[in-house]
Amino acid sequence: GLNVSKSKDMVIGKYFALIIGVNKYTGAWTPLQNAVNDAKAIEALLKTKYKFDNFQTLYDAQATREGIITQLEWLSANAKEQDNVFIYYSGHGEYKQELNKGFWVPVDATTNTSTSKYISNSDLQNLLAGIKSKHTLLVADACFSGDIFRGNTVTVPFEESEKYFKEVHGLSSRQA
Repeated sequence: GLNVSKSKDMVIGKYFALIIGVNKYTGAWTPLQNAVNDAKAIEALLKTKYKFDNFQTLYDAQATREGIITQLEWLSANAKEQDNVFIYYSGHGEYKQELNKGFWVPVDATTNTSTSKYISNSDLQNLLAGIKSKHTLLVADACFSGDIFRGNTVTVPFEESEKYFKEVHGLSSRQA
């Protein structure tokens, strides 16, 4: 009659990475010097120090609104509940005060008077919510990216034990 809980095996799924970097802006957007270099440095670090099962990159001309959304939708269709997703974006960001909204600026957004070629933070929230991974980490090196996730935070007091690591791994996470 002892109340002893049985330990569940920790299932670690696949690891997916999407790396986006844009330097070659045109029109109203000044070109950047280091966005692609930073993205490629992250790519190199992940490929040499970590094991990813699927790696996608969008640099400059590939990082269109359609290209970025297509890759996020692909993650939504292919990442399973036990999987892990890392997304890195380095490029321009914009905030439209009249809309009270922040945006990523893809390479094909040549004007700053219309948001039709931008990807809004609320669109990013919706796209990320569609990714059913256990853990998702988004790193955005862009202006006005800070409000992509808002909400409750769950904390688990740190304890260096197998039980602790199983417990925190068992929780779903979304970090930006």
